[in-house]
Amino acid sequence: MKTHRTFRKKTIFGSFLGILTVFVSSYILYTEPSLQQHQYPKITSFPKLPNSARVSKGEVELGRFLFYDPILSNDSTLSCASCHRQEFAFSYAPNYRNAYKRGVVPRQRRNIMPLFNLVWSKTFFWDGRASCLEDQIYFPVRSKDEMKSNWKQVEVKLNNTVFYREKFKRAYGINSIDSIHITKSIASFVKILISYNSKFDKVNRGETQFTKDEADGYALVLNPQKGNCLSCHSIDVNDLKKSRALINNGTFDETLSDTDVGFGSVTKRKKDYGKFKIPVLRNLSYTAPYMHDGRFLNLDFVLEFYDTGIKNSSTLDKRTVTNFHNNSSRLSPTEKRQIISFLLTLDDSTFIHNKDFSNPFGKNTGSQR
Repeated sequence: MKTHRTFRKKTIFGSFLGILTVFVSSYILYTEPSLQQHQYPKITSFPKLPNSARVSKGEVELGRFLFYDPILSNDSTLSCASCHRQEFAFSYAPNYRNAYKRGVVPRQRRNIMPLFNLVWSKTFFWDGRASCLEDQIYFPVRSKDEMKSNWKQVEVKLNNTVFYREKFKRAYGINSIDSIHITKSIASFVKILISYNSKFDKVNRGETQFTKDEADGYALVLNPQKGNCLSCHSIDVNDLKKSRALINNGTFDETLSDTDVGFGSVTKRKKDYGKFKIPVLRNLSYTAPYMHDGRFLNLDFVLEFYDTGIKNSSTLDKRTVTNFHNNSSRLSPTEKRQIISFLLTLDDSTFIHNKDFSNPFGKNTGSQR
C-alpha cells in the first residue's frame, strides 16, 4: 500500500510538473515578443505558405539588422542592402551606366535579382545553384565579387559585439554566434518580403477595375497565340520545380565561346546550357534592366526580343520555339502597348515603401560595434 501511495504521489507530481512546464512555456512565448511567430498577411489568391515560412519575430528582427549591416563584408563597407535596395524591389540597376544606346548591355555580368515572394521558391540565383534561401545566403559572403569575406571571420566579428550577442541570445537562446544561425536569421527576414498589393491584386479582390488597355493586355498575356507570357512566368510567386523553373528562353547564343551557360555551369551537362531562372512578372517598373544579364533596359526591348530576337539553339525551350520560327512580328505596336499597360498593374508601390522592410539603423550604416 505504501508503494502504491508513493507511486500515485509521483504520478500526480509528474502530471503537475508537466502542466506547469507547458504553462510556463506558453507564458514565456506570450510575454516574450521575440519568440512569437511572425504573422503573414492573409492572401487568398497566393499558394498556401510552406512549412519553411514559420519564423519568429526575433529571427525576423535580427535578420533585418544583419541584412542592412555591412559587418558581413570583409572591410565592413558592403551589406546585402547595398545591392538589394528596397526602392528597386530589393534589386538594383548596375548596368544602366554601361548600356548601349540600342538598349542592350554587355553580356556576362549577372543582373541583380529582386527579393520578394521568395518564401515559396525552390530555386535561387539565375543559374539555380541553391535550393533554399539559407543556402543562397552562404554564397555572397564568400564571393570574391561581392563581400569577399569568409564565415569564420563573420562569426568572430559578430561575437565581438554586445549588440548581436544579445539579439542572437533572444532569438535563438545561443551564447556563441555561428554561420548556421546567421543565414537562418537573414533568410527569415527575406521570407517576410511579400509583395501582394499591386493594382492587379486589388482587381482580384474586387477593389478596383482594369482600364480597357490593361484588360486587353491581360488577355494578350494569357493568349497562347499572342503574348503567351504565363506559359513560363508567374504573376505572384515562383513555386515551380527546378526542371520547370529554369529554361533557355532564346537569349543563349551557343556559337559564342565566352557565353554564360547558366544552369549548365552548375550541372556540367550540355542539355542545361543556356537555362536561367524564370522571374516573377511583378514590380517590373522597379527592377529594370531585364534578363539574367540585364541586356534590355525597358519592356519595349523585351517584347521586341520575344517577337523577332530569339536565338535558336539545341536547348531552346519548346515554349519559345514558335516565336523563333515565326519570321514576322506577331504583336502590333498597339498590342505591345497594351501588354505593357497590364504588366505595370503588377507594380506594388506599398511594398517598396513598407517601413517594416526598411533600414532599422535609420541613417546609420550599421550597428554600434
